[in-house]
Amino acid sequence: MAQDSTTKEKGDILENILVQLFSKMGYYDVKKRGGTGDGGIDGDFAIDKFGLERVAFQCKFFNGNHVTSKDIDAFAGSLSKLGYQKGVFITTSKFIKSSEHKNITFIDGRKLAKLITNIL
Repeated sequence: MAQDSTTKEKGDILENILVQLFSKMGYYDVKKRGGTGDGGIDGDFAIDKFGLERVAFQCKFFNGNHVTSKDIDAFAGSLSKLGYQKGVFITTSKFIKSSEHKNITFIDGRKLAKLITNIL
């Protein structure tokens, strides 16, 4: 299903907010990768100053829809394919069910709002 330009623009805005959020949280070298050909990764950041361990993030701007296990499995596959050990999946909505991917941290809309309010 094709996204309308409004949804795409909102997704871009969300990616930019997340870059700011992760930077303010103290992570290093936060980069946005989103867009066509991003390999299922919207961005990444380093946990340490030296960049020895990078964490990828994926964000979904959904208004009314929920993140499905198919979305989560696709992200997990992208992590593995691109060599990431850990990931963060962020959505403005909710996750349909909890995931069995222990290397992925899930942030739903409610938790995201709290983080933004407390950190930005």
